Amino acid sequence: PWKTQKNVREVLSRLYTGSEIGQGYHGDEDNGEQSAWYLFSSLGFYPLVMGSGEYAIGSPLFKKVTVHLENGRELVVKAPRNSA
Repeated sequence: PWKTQKNVREVLSRLYTGSEIGQGYHGDEDNGEQSAWYLFSSLGFYPLVMGSGEYAIGSPLFKKVTVHLENGRELVVKAPRNSA
């Protein structure tokens, strides 16, 4: 897993940087799938198969993040010693 986490962190830092002409990242023709992957990976997990409920653990970009769910509950990801 740590090798995958290292590579995912590199992809997040290199391919989703934007530019002076406003393009978020190359290859943005997939109806938002790359955006969804970026958001999940930034939180530190991502679905292995959409709709399956199985997730891979990654390397979050934040030390702490809170996601407010529709049912009023919260998903809190804490990674206090997080680093690239």
